[in-house]
Amino acid sequence: IVEYSPLWFEGRTRFVHTWIDMHEVIELREGPWAGALAFLTGAGDTSPAAGDRLAYGLIVFDPATEEVRWDWSSHGELGDGEPIDPKLDYARVSPFEDEELDWLHGNALVHGLDGDGGQFFWMSLRHQDWIIKIDVETDAVVWRLGFEGDFELVDDLDAAEPQALSPELWMFHQHSPEIVARDGDRTQLLVFDNGNLRPDAAGEWDWDAEPYSRVASFELDESRWRAAPIFSLGSDDPADPDHFFSLIRGDVDLAADGDRLLYLAGGETSSFIAETTYPDGEELWRATLPQGFAFRVQYFPSLYDTTWSYSDDP
Repeated sequence: IVEYSPLWFEGRTRFVHTWIDMHEVIELREGPWAGALAFLTGAGDTSPAAGDRLAYGLIVFDPATEEVRWDWSSHGELGDGEPIDPKLDYARVSPFEDEELDWLHGNALVHGLDGDGGQFFWMSLRHQDWIIKIDVETDAVVWRLGFEGDFELVDDLDAAEPQALSPELWMFHQHSPEIVARDGDRTQLLVFDNGNLRPDAAGEWDWDAEPYSRVASFELDESRWRAAPIFSLGSDDPADPDHFFSLIRGDVDLAADGDRLLYLAGGETSSFIAETTYPDGEELWRATLPQGFAFRVQYFPSLYDTTWSYSDDP
């Protein structure tokens, strides 16, 4: 119908966006920008202080009016050697990566509204092992969820004295966060945890451990800066039938009824899709895909679900 190149957005945004990234585009379903599209972008920057860095941003664009509603870049202004927010640090990058150039590697967006009506975005940063929350009004990074981020991982959010959990239970090199439920300061999310490299109980990177992936669910308490795991599907034991490892890619999608989920594990030479009950984790079926490159899986209504019956049809 129509296409827009990065050149089309020049002069229409606050920040520099060199390319439109293939990882993510979403339609906003609520709030003042409902109907607009949000998509990931990228740009490079270089400075004597930080060297060369690739980084990610986003553009909110209304295709009906061709209006750019908002944009953001993790670089901020180019050339100053500083990212847009001190919670992001050019010096921090996952030790699993061989180079620091691809500093963040954004791969997913989530849009939502806080209780006061303020808009936010979540951005999944694979090479930071974080999901970050960005405030639309201030451009600030409100929090970083994950290892060495802003939340303490505990066993029970409601306990009088919750116990800290091993950092290996965070997600690592994750994909596809999805908000499951929100109630005030509490948020439940699903995420595909690739688990390329995990720390041990002491917080040191465990290079000798067998890698494994999971589908994981967490509940956050933004008022007390705590998070607790509430669901996990996957195993660190290669002999366990639940064991799988997805070095790159991966997705999870909860059905509208909330009692089933689909997940996609992407390997180098093949991938698979499986459906399980939620939160029990009982596998219902699995399909192997011979092609290696598969990135997303999505529930759609059944073609056989109808609002009429043959007896009513004239």
